[in-house]
Amino acid sequence: PPSPRPPPLAPLPPLAPGSVNAASEAGLRSLIEGAAADVSIYLPPSAHFEMGSRIHCGSNIRVTVASSGEGATLDGKGETGLFSLSGRCSLTLRGLTLVNGKADWSGGVVEAWTAGDIEIIDSTVTGCSAWDGGVVWAENSESLSIAGVDFINNTAFGSSSVLYLDNVKQTSIIDASFTGNNVVSVIQTINSEIDWACRLGRWMPTKGAVFGDFSAPECNLCPDGYFGNTSGLANSSCSGQCTKGHFCEAGTADPEPCPVGTRMPALGAASNESCIPCAPGQYQPLTGQSDCLTCPAGSFSPDIGLAACDPCPRGGYCEDAGAATRMVWEPCPAGSFNPTTGCKSSAACESCPAGTASATQGAKNSDKCT
Repeated sequence: PPSPRPPPLAPLPPLAPGSVNAASEAGLRSLIEGAAADVSIYLPPSAHFEMGSRIHCGSNIRVTVASSGEGATLDGKGETGLFSLSGRCSLTLRGLTLVNGKADWSGGVVEAWTAGDIEIIDSTVTGCSAWDGGVVWAENSESLSIAGVDFINNTAFGSSSVLYLDNVKQTSIIDASFTGNNVVSVIQTINSEIDWACRLGRWMPTKGAVFGDFSAPECNLCPDGYFGNTSGLANSSCSGQCTKGHFCEAGTADPEPCPVGTRMPALGAASNESCIPCAPGQYQPLTGQSDCLTCPAGSFSPDIGLAACDPCPRGGYCEDAGAATRMVWEPCPAGSFNPTTGCKSSAACESCPAGTASATQGAKNSDKCT
């Protein structure tokens, strides 16, 4: 028996002003290849158009092909690329699933020569292939914008399983993932630079070849010992080595200060454990410092990593700066006393009142004076 007819396509939502429907691959092709002015085309979400050959746009117009919901599918069936652009034609693909586009030479989805602006937005692109530029091959064109796109399992046999860009004036990639695309370069640029929307503390190469799985805004982490506090960072040096008094773990945007009681005199500290505790006889009450301070006379610090020095006890004084033990404490002589902590010389010792005396060294008050 004959195969049952497929169910009818879901009804279309209201069109944006100026948009037209395409209910078939032939309709889509006719609307684009016959356009003499800008055209915006809406595809129903359940549509699955099998492409017989590339759709070509060769005039200075803007073409938008969009869907909604789960998105319409444009399928090259592993036999043909999907679009060919020239003559400053601009193309926006939005809300689509683009699959199985195949080109013998260039651009499994879009082949662009002297094109205008190319945009792929809120779409999924999978299983496309070409010799160069498994998804997009663009040369001598105005711009390429990628936003909200997942590129999955695309292939090139020469270079660049996803994007091949030669003399494209401006390229931006925002919120995009590249996964499972084959082992040749995923992106290749020649005389073209990419503006990546990476999070702070991240970087991506703006030109040349890019390999492996990656995504934006995650991008590559600035390595341990480096920080990235601006956007548009293009190599692993990011914004530079971590500043003195601070440490930078991988992905740091702003250097983290070493805690109180520590120092970091060198650039490039990679972790909190790199911060050096202040030695006995030193202290540091502030975070983010390159050096510790010497305990002043009248104080001492017996342990490492202290934020403050201990005051010299009552009943005496501590003359030496940088003291690491209370053993430097000198008692006030007999016949005197000192009720105050933190004193640095014998001048702090007060004589017993007139008519009294004390045989006790290190007296803390006048009670010993009789």
